[in-house]
Amino acid sequence: MKAGEVKNLKPVRTKEEARKRGRAGGIASGKARRKKKTIRDTLLALRDAAVNDSDQKEFLRGQGVPETEMTYGVLVALSIINGAFKGNSQMALLLLKALGELDADKLEVTGKNGAPLSAAPSVQIYLPENGR
Repeated sequence: MKAGEVKNLKPVRTKEEARKRGRAGGIASGKARRKKKTIRDTLLALRDAAVNDSDQKEFLRGQGVPETEMTYGVLVALSIINGAFKGNSQMALLLLKALGELDADKLEVTGKNGAPLSAAPSVQIYLPENGR
């Protein structure tokens, strides 16, 4: 739902109705949290699982990965790096985020000529002295 859009919302008429809706929302929230946790746990387990596919193993061998370290986590990391090298900006951003290099303090915004862009000029607002 978009912010400020309330056409589908029905007003709460009683405390009992508010309590009932709150409880239902809490139950749904718990269910969604458990589902996300299951997905996260599954992905973490797969990250350390050994690669079985021969094409993927061949790719990893070509990158110099020893047989004992051929996991899906390594495969994904190398795929991200290769995508970034090929010019995929989304992969480059994902790589920087994964490395912790994409902080607002470290990010430098430059113009077309490569020179750093200066901050936007400050705006002053003058309010009348009317005691409000």
